[in-house]
Amino acid sequence: MRFRPRFSVFALICGVVLALSFALPLPQNGSILGLPSLCPFHNATGVPCPGCGLTRSFVCLAHGQIAAAFEFHPLGPLLFAGAMASVFFAFWTPPNLPYRAQKWALALGATLTVAVWTLRLSGLWPLPT
Repeated sequence: MRFRPRFSVFALICGVVLALSFALPLPQNGSILGLPSLCPFHNATGVPCPGCGLTRSFVCLAHGQIAAAFEFHPLGPLLFAGAMASVFFAFWTPPNLPYRAQKWALALGATLTVAVWTLRLSGLWPLPT
């Protein structure tokens, strides 16, 4: 096992997000614990952000509700798996996983997120309720 300090902060953030996903209850009526949206972008503009629905998607995945997770955000399961992988790879790195591949994976995730956001804003893909 080899510790990689450059990924430790990112892995710590992903670990906290995953822990909260398992700790929070399932969304009821589109809200977690009955709280309003905490997204500053959505609250300031009234427009959903690219990650709108990801928290609810992660919570649903943590509780095994895969279909509901896809409804809240179509990339939720992929990003959830990526968060779990980043925590794992922060402590153990296979010899055939170069840094370049990690950068491409992050770029692909960002591109897919913007693409889904564009489809949602255009009305071609439904927004979470």
